[in-house]
Amino acid sequence: MLLAWTGVLMTAAGALALYLATPHQQITAEPRAPQVWGWAGAGGLVIGLVLLLNWAGPATAVFIVLTVAMLVWSTVPLVAPIWCAVLSFCFLFRSGLRAWAMLGLATAAVWAALFATGTLA
Repeated sequence: MLLAWTGVLMTAAGALALYLATPHQQITAEPRAPQVWGWAGAGGLVIGLVLLLNWAGPATAVFIVLTVAMLVWSTVPLVAPIWCAVLSFCFLFRSGLRAWAMLGLATAAVWAALFATGTLA
């Protein structure tokens, strides 16, 4: 099972690196060394595929790699602006420790609400 999770994480890292190689990515202000990120991403996808091929059959491994890559490429452009907005609230607090404590409490409250409604069960 460790082989499968390592393959999935390598695939996700490779897909994220490929996303960083694109000119319209939203994580950094401008693309940084797109050729380096592109080759690193392709290598991550290939290593992830090889790891998953050692764990599952060829069709399953290719399906997992493509699904994880599509998941990363679909969620990162949506999550990046939301994460930047959440992090911008840190400037409303007097210290970094207070900001982390309040954001941690807000996160715990959301998880508690999800658990109480039975969504996590």
